[in-house]
Amino acid sequence: MPQSRTTLVVRSGREPFEVAFLISCLAVGVALLVTPDFPASVSVTMPLLLQHLWTGGLIATGLLGGLGLALQGKQLVRGLLVELAGLSIGCAAELMYGVALFTVSGGKAAAAGGFVLAFACGAAARLYRILTDLRAAPGDSTRIETDHG
Repeated sequence: MPQSRTTLVVRSGREPFEVAFLISCLAVGVALLVTPDFPASVSVTMPLLLQHLWTGGLIATGLLGGLGLALQGKQLVRGLLVELAGLSIGCAAELMYGVALFTVSGGKAAAAGGFVLAFACGAAARLYRILTDLRAAPGDSTRIETDHG
């Protein structure tokens, strides 16, 4: 009895919004390392250790997410797992900042907090897509294609 061969189609993570998110996380994280002050909402709502972990999380998001995207060309599953790790950290970091903004400023944070939380939702949606793709991958897949559309 011949075995059927399965093709897994993975939706690419190289969407411009995700790339912009990863670059901005890295840039903001590095900027926070070299400047003496954190944003007021972060300083008020997070203990100092958590502020540093948040900054490190932003940097890790940019680095891991970017590495994950780069790996997908040759090592698709590994690239997706690294991207998953980076976006998980980024989603948590953005949620932390969004909550901090609304805690300190209330409704006045609608614009900034709304954009921050929208990026967190976008990261969560991409996490869901990655998990769906990885769960759909049969153990005996012989061919994996990417859909850049």
